[in-house]
Amino acid sequence: MSDTVTSLLLRYWQMTDRHRADLAPYSDAYGDTDDTDEDYADAQAEAAAETHDFLTAAMEELAEHFPLPAGLPVTVPGANGARFSLITGQLDDHARKAFTRGQCHALARALAEVTGWPMAVLITPDCTYDTDQCSADDDAYAGLCACRFHHVVVVRPDGALVDAYGAHQPGDVPDAEGYRHIPLNETGWEFLAGSPAWRRPAVTVARTFTAALLAELDTTR
Repeated sequence: MSDTVTSLLLRYWQMTDRHRADLAPYSDAYGDTDDTDEDYADAQAEAAAETHDFLTAAMEELAEHFPLPAGLPVTVPGANGARFSLITGQLDDHARKAFTRGQCHALARALAEVTGWPMAVLITPDCTYDTDQCSADDDAYAGLCACRFHHVVVVRPDGALVDAYGAHQPGDVPDAEGYRHIPLNETGWEFLAGSPAWRRPAVTVARTFTAALLAELDTTR
């Protein structure tokens, strides 16, 4: 684990040294810059974008090596601006709501990691919000407009669809009765994870709930 931290630090320092060298030509002898210089603004924006991407990836890498402990109070974003305060590993009704009302994709991802079961997304028959936002050529994933993506699950080997409330037969997922599902591959996951219509996937938090959910499935099959 210490090797991971050391590697991240070295890469970060190398990146910031490069950014400093790239921006140096735009500074005077006192280190002041002309904020109206468009070339400087472009170089600064490029450096900021790279730093953002690096830090995002670094946090994900650290999360792989330093999993959250059980019993930790956390807050995750939900649908329509909701915020859910959870206790990691405590699979109560509040947690189930969080993982079906805004964080279903995070739980599906975490379950897929630990079980190897494929993810799937349930599709609504029509757009669930303003259809004007869905043009005829809007095929964000699998030829479908993003407004039809409703709920993410994993598919158990027996065909059951699993979410925070357990295993369901296709077509019988609560609040999505009759909806068909399609496979959600890595391309689809990357779309959902980065889409402004979906919340930041709190996968690190979701990982703390997989053991409790899978234990329930074992006792109810």
